Amino acid sequence: MKFKQFLKTKGQIAKFGPGPDEVAVPGAVFIDRDNKSISIFDYGQLKISSYNIDSALVMDKYCPTTISNFNNQQFPDRYVHVNDTLGFARSITIDPKKKGYTQGICRYNITTGELTDISGPSRMEGLKSLFGISVADRIIAEGATNNDILNIYDFNGRLLHEIKGPDYEPQVVKGKVFFREIKVIPDYILAAYSGRASGENAYSADRIHVYNHDGSYVKTLIIGKDITDMAYDNTSNRLFCIFNDENIQFGYIELDGIL
Repeated sequence: MKFKQFLKTKGQIAKFGPGPDEVAVPGAVFIDRDNKSISIFDYGQLKISSYNIDSALVMDKYCPTTISNFNNQQFPDRYVHVNDTLGFARSITIDPKKKGYTQGICRYNITTGELTDISGPSRMEGLKSLFGISVADRIIAEGATNNDILNIYDFNGRLLHEIKGPDYEPQVVKGKVFFREIKVIPDYILAAYSGRASGENAYSADRIHVYNHDGSYVKTLIIGKDITDMAYDNTSNRLFCIFNDENIQFGYIELDGIL
């Protein structure tokens, strides 16, 4: 079988390491197409570095710009960029007394470094989750990994809908994994779901629960292969997936005719 090479390496814009112009522990990466820049979260150096793509590719001694700093007590994780003053992330707050951390959902301003929790003081203690957003509809869908619950917020942090599944408990559930990936697409929320006991395959999902934006259940898509990551393409209406499967590692699902 012959494969056509579609991607070509243009060059390297960042070096890994502890130096002032290097990236120690990379996290989120986002592209600002208007300014032709790439920004990288560096959890080792507690900062966000921005690289002008054109300059970084041609200048041997190019130095990135630090656009924001964050502290090691509370910081954003899995950041999703909206604009220079608005983004969303999981907030990680270190608790030195308990030698652990708490997690929530937050707004994060990359220009000022301001982090604002939106999940509120009534959040279940110990809840862990992941999320997806829709800029067009200004909603955030948060699926818990350690409980059978899906929360939907508006961009101001107001809880709009709380959807409790059949395995919901009033406290976090140990030994079982629930939501694994969330994508908010036009009209629907696609939530990859495990529901398995902790083990080798628990952190992947073989099905997708589909909800309307108001949280009402639509259907479940049984995929039959374990999904580890998802991305939605609006132009083709396809859901691209990375699978934990020896035969198919990358593929897509045609959503036309299904939803």
